[in-house]
Amino acid sequence: MKKHNFTLDKVCNKTLKKSKHFHRNSSTWKNSDWFTQCWDSRLGKKGAMKKFQFKAHLTEKQAIEAANEAFDKHFGKSIEAIQSEAQLKRIPLIIDIEELYHEVCALLPSEPVRETNIKSLKNLLAESGSPNPDKEPYTVLKPTLVQTWFAKRIEGRIKKCGNDIDEIRKEKHTLKSKWSNIKSIFKNTLLVAMRERGWGDEVIRFFKDFKEDVDTKPISAPISQADFVPVTEKLLKATVKKFKSLKYKDPNVYILYLLGIGCGFRFAEAIHVRWIDLNEGYVMALPHGDYNTKGKRTRKTPCPQFIIDEIREFEPVKKSGEFSEYCISHNTPVIKTTVTRKNGTVYTQRRGGNPCTKTERGDGIKGEHTCQRRINKILKELGWGKVGLPTTGKKFHKLRAWNISEVIKEEGLKAGSIHAGHQSSKTTSEWYHLPESETKKDYIGEKLLS
Repeated sequence: MKKHNFTLDKVCNKTLKKSKHFHRNSSTWKNSDWFTQCWDSRLGKKGAMKKFQFKAHLTEKQAIEAANEAFDKHFGKSIEAIQSEAQLKRIPLIIDIEELYHEVCALLPSEPVRETNIKSLKNLLAESGSPNPDKEPYTVLKPTLVQTWFAKRIEGRIKKCGNDIDEIRKEKHTLKSKWSNIKSIFKNTLLVAMRERGWGDEVIRFFKDFKEDVDTKPISAPISQADFVPVTEKLLKATVKKFKSLKYKDPNVYILYLLGIGCGFRFAEAIHVRWIDLNEGYVMALPHGDYNTKGKRTRKTPCPQFIIDEIREFEPVKKSGEFSEYCISHNTPVIKTTVTRKNGTVYTQRRGGNPCTKTERGDGIKGEHTCQRRINKILKELGWGKVGLPTTGKKFHKLRAWNISEVIKEEGLKAGSIHAGHQSSKTTSEWYHLPESETKKDYIGEKLLS
């Protein structure tokens, strides 16, 4: 009989779906060890599963007794004893850095940002020849490794595109961004946690030197005003016309477009705008439920009223469905295609029109069947990939860039920084033009309506 709220299963079933398990009479099941886990709120920052494994020859009853005994001992320990056990007693691996980073930085930055930073680190190792980045010791992270990575990436771009200066600059900007991601992992919070876990002063000094000793001159490509390709009136009019034609055909993409070009929202902010966030003359971007804005900051974003009215036109009287509180919550677009059979029969095939899902919203999911993919494809066809900065940035983000550039042009850097939701005006000044004046934001609506 269980004394603790633990689960018990065979190791062979861990990688299978819940609906699929090896039969108890199969040799795989009989030869597989027992696996048990139980939640302990004392582990890490937010709690974690405490796990134990027992030999395969035990019967289920014996495994339950062994689990009861193991959890009795575990939950009888003090917090100090548990923390002492958590101390690393071997050379730290990349996977140890990753796990510690997610544990001590659970609140900030957000999980998607942490995942992006870790991915950049693993890409560095994989592209440098590592077959399994997770299993590499921390000592592989040397400045010379990063310098060689910079050189190989730039040389690869030169071979692919010749001596095209714009393409080389794009690669340098990408590398600069990735290196910034990697450096941000080894923040002071992580180094303090390493000391508490007994990683040793030598390891901590190693990571401090690693960040400081990497020479970024080879990827230096300062952005100047000459690098900006302006959005022309012709492109703007073509964009407005194109998305107006999709208003009732693809409501999710149309609303996404309005929030990007009218409010200057990031994609994640746009898909999490709720009907209650739409107000008179402004839209709120704020954390709620499991969603957190960038930097966990709440932002009141002024917006032309006609943008808000256009979005409200789609608000249902009776809201039902998993995502009904959100503006991006409509059915997928209906696509009709004509198919001709071998015998000459012609018929129309209808796809789409399905209820909104997490995949359709692109909420933490990348793929062909997302509203993000559809809007980026449309913007690419219109020519948005060739405007703004010479980077390989996402097309939807360029709608935000146009919006913020207009605010800066009419109202100045400080207003543009607040409108963008940047923590510092320095971030805004690095990416946008800096004229100064003060007016209302009606000019955004006027340009879109003209």
